[in-house]
Amino acid sequence: MLKYGPQIDLWDPVVVKSAWSSISNAVTGGSMPAAGCGEGVWDTVTQAQFLSDFQAWKTAGFLS
Repeated sequence: MLKYGPQIDLWDPVVVKSAWSSISNAVTGGSMPAAGCGEGVWDTVTQAQFLSDFQAWKTAGFLS
């Protein structure tokens, strides 16, 4: 999944930082990742791990 919607390039960290809330909400709501994108829809364990890691990345100041 390289792009999500018309504006979010998931390979561009600047874009991902600015869209952090939208991405987090989409993952929480289950619309991201979309079926057919790589591994497709995540199970609850994978979703929870992503959200935990994504929050930690933000909390750390978006450091690589």
